[in-house]
Amino acid sequence: MKNKIDFPVNSHIIKFLPYFLLFIIIFTLYFKTTDYGLTNLDDNVFLELNAQNYSSKNIICETFSNNVNFGREYSFYYRPMLMLSFVIDNRLAGISASFAHFTNTILHYLAVMCIFFFAKKYIFDSFAAFCAAAIFAVHPLTIQTVAWIPGRNDSLLLIFFLLSLILFLKYLENKNILFLILHIIALLAAFFTKESAIVIPFLLLFYWYANKEEIKFFQPALLCFLWAVAIAVFLFARSSVLSNSAFSTVASIINFSKDSAASFFDYYSAALFFRSPMSNNSNFFIFASGISAFAAAAFFSFYANNSVQRKKMLFYLIIPAAFLLPSFISQCALFFHGNRGYIPLMAIVILGVYFCKTLSEKFHFHKKYLFIFFILLFAFSFVKTSIKSCYFKTAASCWGQVIREKQNVQPETYLLHINALISEGSFEEALQKLRFLDEHLTHPIPKAESTIISALILNDFYEETVRRSEFYLSQENWNSDRYSVYFCLIISLKRLNEEEKAAFYTHELSKEMNFSSEQTESIIKHMGYFSHYTCCNCFLLWL
Repeated sequence: MKNKIDFPVNSHIIKFLPYFLLFIIIFTLYFKTTDYGLTNLDDNVFLELNAQNYSSKNIICETFSNNVNFGREYSFYYRPMLMLSFVIDNRLAGISASFAHFTNTILHYLAVMCIFFFAKKYIFDSFAAFCAAAIFAVHPLTIQTVAWIPGRNDSLLLIFFLLSLILFLKYLENKNILFLILHIIALLAAFFTKESAIVIPFLLLFYWYANKEEIKFFQPALLCFLWAVAIAVFLFARSSVLSNSAFSTVASIINFSKDSAASFFDYYSAALFFRSPMSNNSNFFIFASGISAFAAAAFFSFYANNSVQRKKMLFYLIIPAAFLLPSFISQCALFFHGNRGYIPLMAIVILGVYFCKTLSEKFHFHKKYLFIFFILLFAFSFVKTSIKSCYFKTAASCWGQVIREKQNVQPETYLLHINALISEGSFEEALQKLRFLDEHLTHPIPKAESTIISALILNDFYEETVRRSEFYLSQENWNSDRYSVYFCLIISLKRLNEEEKAAFYTHELSKEMNFSSEQTESIIKHMGYFSHYTCCNCFLLWL
């Protein structure tokens, strides 16, 4: 299906040497993430909150019959394969952030292996395929997929996407029904990993169209029928679990805006210019660099020796657009989801390597110059990724960097950073940042007020804790952290020796919780110093 010049393979050692080198590269770069903690952005849900479900005897059925929160609260994410990966982690190592990070590194390596295998078999010679896989492996845009635990969703998706593509091509080459069955299984696995996989059958059709001069055997009716059945199975399973249909879910998140357009182009910019942004911004630089990167990717795909090759490369130009479409039409998140650029990055790296290879053939560059360019690019990317990945070491460092990069920071982002500081014991810094946030808020926000109350009591500001707590409880519609605010208020009053007032609020809290005063006193007695998250957890554990 391609003209290629392979290095001679004289032994199994030489044959598997590229895979071994890629293993060394990836674990040298990312093994340090096994010492990283949680960012408290969904990773605490998958590792800790969902852990109570992982020991179930029917866990496989439960993952396919629940959303990512196991039905505790509504979510429009239905991703059983992702949940199964955390089930396996939990069965092997319990609740372990270190092991979860190790799994992410393994999945990244498997994804890079798939890229090398596919590129070597269907696109490049061995050296060019290794260059593409190695650059992808150390690219800064892979950081969130590897260093952020829930980011493994996209490494899983890339693995299943390439497996489905390889098995699809194997079936067309060998006409073996076994490869067709395995292809459909891999395709279903991709669907049940992430919703954006729904574009894969359309990409496979385009791959056939781009390579139809070389693909002699093709059964469009049978394949389209099987793909339609696979899509129907997925949509039926998803709609039976989630209360909203797929169409209403999409409608609820569609939001064409300047910010979403900037986010779309920022992925191209990050891939081509070796960036790893952590915040969504919409400014002239983002649009200029993003549109330039998009144009460069298009130029790479059309810079070919003939029209047949141009049509083949067009497939890799379409991949990023297909998988990044949700970013173009959806609301911007609190931070930049770099993991969404994982599959688009693969396609853009392939286009870049193909361009360099074609350029060298046209102008007869010596191979040593290409090798030097690859080494410099690899070293630059490796160092940058190594430095930038350190921001995911703790929740405080992660959200601190998001705030530093963000032009217009939402209060929710500040609160995530402040709660991380509180959980790490940096009470004074948390209070300083809360006071800064409080000064710049145009109107009170319940979550901000309850967090300020937690920070105040942790810094022994009991009188201000009482004043703010009484204000919070006077607001009838502020119910999210009401119990924890009561606890802060009562403990502060006890520290100020205002026992009569403390007893009054203890009685009020008992009525709201439907507990006796003795039960409430027992809870308060064992509290001590806490954040409002810890307070709620203590309450639930006591129950």
